[in-house]
Amino acid sequence: MAAWNNRLVGLYKERDGTIDSWTVDNRVVGTWCTERTENTLLLGADDLLTREIDKEQTGLYAQNQLRIDERWVLLGGVRCGQHR
Repeated sequence: MAAWNNRLVGLYKERDGTIDSWTVDNRVVGTWCTERTENTLLLGADDLLTREIDKEQTGLYAQNQLRIDERWVLLGGVRCGQHR
């Protein structure tokens, strides 16, 4: 158990200070229905820019929620991103 805790602690890094950054998140939501189902599709893109340390992060994501017979709900999503 102790070895596992040591690895977990290694994933966490704390820094003091502040960062000046901008985040932009754009998304589109579409809904369509059939007799037994309701679909809600979410598509989006986000962008994080920091000026002080010249870092940029961009991501694309999609999520779909499917309701069947007012009883079942299925939810799936994907995201890909890059940073520099």
